[in-house]
Amino acid sequence: MPVPMTSSVAATAAQADLVVASIPNGRRRDELRFSFATYKGRASVAALIWYLDDAGATKPPAKGFNVRADLLPAIAERFARAPVESNGAADVGTS
Repeated sequence: MPVPMTSSVAATAAQADLVVASIPNGRRRDELRFSFATYKGRASVAALIWYLDDAGATKPPAKGFNVRADLLPAIAERFARAPVESNGAADVGTS
């Protein structure tokens, strides 16, 4: 189950994570970053949308989410099985 991140968790994660992917996200030059992190001794994967502040510096968000790293194989398998419709939506169900 996804675990919400507070601003202090996001700030700590921003300093110590191993960024695996950084993908442009929209017209505002935001980027979606996926990274491996350790929080309270647990390996996790974080997904955060970083943004540019008024000074042009890239900043982490106040909130985001992370998922236990051991759940990645099951998540990847569900995405691989998901039928994607022409509008980009997927019907993945709950199983």
